[in-house]
Amino acid sequence: MVSSAQKWRFLPDGSAAGLTGDTGRWMGPRTGRLRRRRRGGLVAFALALGCLIVGCGTSGGGSDAPDQAFGPSTTASEGSGAASASPPSEAWSPSGAPPTSGVPTGPGSASGAPLPAVPSAPLPEDGTQPRLLWSEEFEGPTGASIDPSKWLITTGGNWGPTDVACYTSNPRNVALDGNGHLTLTAIAEESAEPGCAGTKFSSGRVETRGKASWKYGYFEFRARLPIGTGTLPALWLLGPNGIYDWPRSGEIDVVEATANEPATVHTNIVGVDRSGSRWEAGWWGQGKAYVYAGGTLSDRYHTYALGWGPDSLDFYFDGMRIRHIEKKDTPVWLWNRDFYIIMDIAVSAKLSPPLPPASAFPQVLSVDYVRIYDRKP
Repeated sequence: MVSSAQKWRFLPDGSAAGLTGDTGRWMGPRTGRLRRRRRGGLVAFALALGCLIVGCGTSGGGSDAPDQAFGPSTTASEGSGAASASPPSEAWSPSGAPPTSGVPTGPGSASGAPLPAVPSAPLPEDGTQPRLLWSEEFEGPTGASIDPSKWLITTGGNWGPTDVACYTSNPRNVALDGNGHLTLTAIAEESAEPGCAGTKFSSGRVETRGKASWKYGYFEFRARLPIGTGTLPALWLLGPNGIYDWPRSGEIDVVEATANEPATVHTNIVGVDRSGSRWEAGWWGQGKAYVYAGGTLSDRYHTYALGWGPDSLDFYFDGMRIRHIEKKDTPVWLWNRDFYIIMDIAVSAKLSPPLPPASAFPQVLSVDYVRIYDRKP
């Protein structure tokens, strides 16, 4: 089990490294597919027989219209003004409606307790749909960097006593794959990038720090997490000035994963108690960790989401609520200010001392999209 004090790379002296980035392109949510209804052969035969006996008029007959269109409609590509859409990277389903294959069909919490059924948020009185506030679909050519207007690429090493990776802006560590995904790759190597001297691994980390931050809403990530020995992938949010003021800044871990628990979705929040000392809700135990019954977190893409309101935090896995935290559950409520997004794949000596085996690498965190709504879709 990894403590937040050892895991997060925010040092008291505020040391941080330079940040760079290249271009990317945004595309709207992918469109759904349509199904068509088929009439059975027996029904057609019965109708024909009826026509022979009693005669048939010239009515219009049955409808051949599609049943329903899944997903949001095509939206215009940012900056181009042209409508565009792309096919799903894999079997995709709308937010809140996980694919039917490979997902748990019954209770799957670590404690074995049934999960509470949580419907989508009701529509407001004016009948409007949930509004998409911000989106990143990671469309672009293979090897391209991410959009510098949205993201910073964190660089440098020494992010904590057990973090043995150096983050770089090298495309080997941070790049688009050409199929609508961002790939953050951890590699067993002594990187020649600036600030990486003496480190044995390179990796990738990106943030919206200084670009965009949010207070409240529904934050959804679709990603395939690595579970290799020594890796600690995370999709998380950090409060204002978090680089220098952690843990007083506040932290929200939407998901973390480790090799020794490859099917477990760990969630957590970190802050301070009334004395100012570090406090955390914890990432293991009854009602805290969720065990996926359909495989591991690396065998396919899953959605991980946060529903954040003024007095509560809800965590979701494939559209199912798996954890609920209220203001009264915390000694000091820090989650009433703007937070920014971080996605990274850390390499920890604590998870596999003294160093993770080089044979377990490379390991890839692949992110399909990040979408932020004003409330749960």
